[in-house]
Amino acid sequence: MADIVALTIEGMVPELSHLERRGFFSSEEVREILAIREEMEYRMIKNQAAKSDFLKAIVYEMELVG
Repeated sequence: MADIVALTIEGMVPELSHLERRGFFSSEEVREILAIREEMEYRMIKNQAAKSDFLKAIVYEMELVG
């Protein structure tokens, strides 16, 4: 399970690094985004993930870009 989350988070790094270089996020914000996303990924892949886990992740992502 940890391997899956680690690979998912690693896949997010290039895009977030690009956004950091373009000035959309600071390095501290990127670290915070990755930490929150990692926590959400763990919640969503657990055996008894609740619908609310997915909804929280969606709301977070929408607020991040909005």
